[in-house]
Parts: sequence; C-alpha cells; structure tokens
Amino acid sequence: EEFGLFWIEDPIPADDYDGLRDISAALGTRVIAGETYDTPKQFTEVLHRRALDDVIVDLEVGGITQMLKVAHLVEAYGLRVASHTCTEIGTHVIAAISNPLTVEYLPWAQPIFEDVPPVKDGKLVLGDAPGLGLELNREALAKYAYDG
Repeated sequence: EEFGLFWIEDPIPADDYDGLRDISAALGTRVIAGETYDTPKQFTEVLHRRALDDVIVDLEVGGITQMLKVAHLVEAYGLRVASHTCTEIGTHVIAAISNPLTVEYLPWAQPIFEDVPPVKDGKLVLGDAPGLGLELNREALAKYAYDG
C-alpha cells in the first residue's frame, strides 16, 4: 500500500474465491481478477462472495456480447470493469458501459489494424467510424499469416 499501486491483479489463483475475498478484505489496495474466467458462473461465484474490489474481463469470455453481459452483472454488485487485452476492441466495450474502470492498454494487435484509437493525454480516443472503426492491414495479415 505504501507504493500507491492502482491494483493488485490475480494475487492467487483466480478460482480461489474465498482466498481472494480474504486478501481483498485485508488490503486497502484494490484487488482485481477475472481475466482468466471464461464463464459467467465464475464471475457469479466471485461476485457473490464479494471477493474483489473490481473486475477485469477478457473478450475470451465470449466476445463483445458476453463481455457486456458480464459488465452488467458486475454493475449489479456495485463494482467497475476493466478490459483485458485487445485494447482496440475492449476500449469500445468500456466506453459502452456505465461502470468502467479502465482499459488495460496492451497494444499487441495494433500492427494488424490500419488505424487504432490513439492515446491523447493518457486517454484512448475513439473515432467516429462505423462499428469498431477498425480496418485490417492487409500487408500485416499476409506477414503474420499462419502457413502451417
């Protein structure tokens, strides 16, 4: 706590819901988990136990629709949501919910897109193009294509 961390992520295995609750209750620093959950039941288990201070959700939970559903479930418990990986898509989900925490900025996929949301003054700025506003970079797709 003396270092002013924004959060402590996955301090123990994420399926140890009771352990997460104990750690969260003992610390003043926000404890967050959820990026490894791939079913709504896992989120329900951790939320029911009040085991976290906020939740991080990955698109692997079932895409944009499922991520939105989880965000609404998290909201029912009065917590906020951070997105995990695929910043270019997660940013849109976080912008669409009423309980956002932050976007975990991991621009690993940027090379496969033509234009991505730029960072200005520490914030990701969404464009006004339709949909996600993303176009694939054909050269990058060819370069990174699996040829197996």
